[in-house]
Order: sequence, then C-alpha cells, then structure tokens
Amino acid sequence: MLLVTSLCLISMGTLSAKTMVDGWRFLTSCPSFVSFVAEVKNALPVETVEASYELLLEKLPGSELTGQQQALTQAKANTMLSRYYTETKPKRTADAKRLLKEASLLLDTASEQELHEPVALTLEADIDSIWYLISSLNVSKGISSTKLTDRAWDLFPEEISVQLMKANRLLYAPPIGGGDTKQALQLFLELMEQARGQMAPWDLFSMYSGIGMACRKLGLDDRAIQYLETARQLYYGDRNIDDALAELYAKEKP
Repeated sequence: MLLVTSLCLISMGTLSAKTMVDGWRFLTSCPSFVSFVAEVKNALPVETVEASYELLLEKLPGSELTGQQQALTQAKANTMLSRYYTETKPKRTADAKRLLKEASLLLDTASEQELHEPVALTLEADIDSIWYLISSLNVSKGISSTKLTDRAWDLFPEEISVQLMKANRLLYAPPIGGGDTKQALQLFLELMEQARGQMAPWDLFSMYSGIGMACRKLGLDDRAIQYLETARQLYYGDRNIDDALAELYAKEKP
C-alpha cells in the first residue's frame, strides 16, 4: 500500500518534464462543437443532442476553421454521437454505425491534404474502439484500436490526446490485455502537472475522471472522491462516475 500511496502523493516536480502539445486544439475555437460536447457528456435527451449536432453541421461552413479542420470536427462529433447512441436506451445501433462510416470517410477527406499524424491515429483508434463497443464479436476492430493507440504512443507521447488514450487503455484494459492501473495513474498525473492549463474541457474531464477511477481501483478512496467530484463539476452525465461515487460514499458511512 505504501508504494500505491506514493503514486498519488508523488511530488509533481519529480515527474519527467516534456512539452505537451494538442493537435486537436482547434476544436475549442468552435463554440457550437463545445456546446455539442457538453450536451453529450451531460447525457441530455437524445432530441436535444441531435438538435445540437445539426446546429454544429449548419454552422461549420461559416466558421473560421479550414476545410480540413471542418471535416475533422464533424468526424469527431460523429464519434461522440455514435458512442452516445450505444450508451442510450434503447440503443441506436444502426445510427451509430452510419455515423462511424461517415466519420471514416471524413477522415479520408481530411487526409487528402497533409494531416497531423497524431490526429489521424487517435481518430481512427477512436472509431475502431466504438465499432468494438457496438459488438465485442468484432475482435479485429478491438485489436486495431489497441495497435493504433500503441503506435501513436510510441511515436507521439507528447500529444495530449495520445497520452489520454494510452492512459485510459491502461486503466480499463484487463491485466491480460495490458492493463496497468498504476502506470495509468502516473500518465494522468503527468498530464495534470504538465498540460492542465492547455487542455480542452472534455480532456480535463477525461483526466480527472481517470485519476479518480484509478485511485478507486487502488483503494485510495478519499482521493478518488476528490477527483471524481472535480470531473463531475465539468460534466455531470457519466453514470459510471455516479455509481462509483455512490459506492465510495457508502463505504464512508459507519
């Protein structure tokens, strides 16, 4: 337990310093995308989320984003909406698949010009991970997502989106599949120290919730509550966080 505790109490100044960058930073300059993400992550009714998605598509052509950035923004919105469709009840599997196919075509369109490789790798890995989420029988997509994540990590560890994707895979994969909660926590902590001031709100949410879930798995209940509550202040629609907090607060009762 002493080793585990030291991971959360580690002096942040001792973490290996590296300059972090964000190839997806342009998304934060699109207000309609920021609003759409908030509605997805706050788990608003499907009609509200779909209206926000349609508004985003309507406003994209008149935005200050380049043509390539517009294609990537729509592809990113498609992946978020498709994931939302797989988590809502009843599931909207056909709609999720349609959006994923369109996201792949948008990625191809964006790739016709020179494209920042970490952006392409993380988007493709995300698309494949949702295909696997839709059907665990689609093993090839799960394997592809893992390989793309590992390749991105090997080549671009300074990218915020890459480090988040790697940390989340380490956190949620089973040990036999390469999961490592302590290593995941270390990566999340590095991001908090080195990149927190330049992260988009949805990435901050992923970081804080990741730290909280890692601490929970490691038995660090007080810290888990602290970080999960911080994540919930950003977006309140994650049922996994609600369930985790309910369990942690129940353990505190005499």
